[in-house]
Amino acid sequence: MFGKGVYFADMVSKSANYCRVGQGEDGLMLLCDVALGKVKPEVNAAMHSLDTIKGYNSVQGLGSMEPDPNKLVKEVDGYAIHMGKPVDAHKDKNCGLYYNEFIVYDVDQIRMRYLVRVRFKENNRQY
Repeated sequence: MFGKGVYFADMVSKSANYCRVGQGEDGLMLLCDVALGKVKPEVNAAMHSLDTIKGYNSVQGLGSMEPDPNKLVKEVDGYAIHMGKPVDAHKDKNCGLYYNEFIVYDVDQIRMRYLVRVRFKENNRQY
């Protein structure tokens, strides 16, 4: 969608779609620290290369839904954890994506932190 890069999401339901497991099976997800730096926002999918993002460190595909900013839990280590159900986002833009996506093109911007096992309980992706 946004070229050859490493893709991340701010909502587990987006990433869960890539686990490729059946009902009642376990999936594995990585939780990573990602240094986004200066972000280039995009409302629709657009192929990018290092040449097309000059001056930026990452791309954000703006989704029509986002984590509820009012349900934010701040941790001691400076992390922000979003809780609760998603809310409408970017109402002023005609977003071609449902969820936010964050893409980096340099693996040095990524630090893998946790490997999490997730059990998929139902077809509607409740975790």
